[in-house]
Amino acid sequence: MKITIKEKIATFVPENDQEAKALDMLWKNVIDCDAYNKKLAPMGSYLPGEGDGARFLIED
Repeated sequence: MKITIKEKIATFVPENDQEAKALDMLWKNVIDCDAYNKKLAPMGSYLPGEGDGARFLIED
């Protein structure tokens, strides 16, 4: 997954089919066109090269 950050905008670009499906699932879970959108809240800490990556809670 390619992630770029410019000012306050983060762009996620999938680099294979599995990442594209995961990004689509995340998008559909967070974005609701008929109601309120959910937010991603960081959980714990992220240390590059350690652990399984960054974790976020999907808040209602």
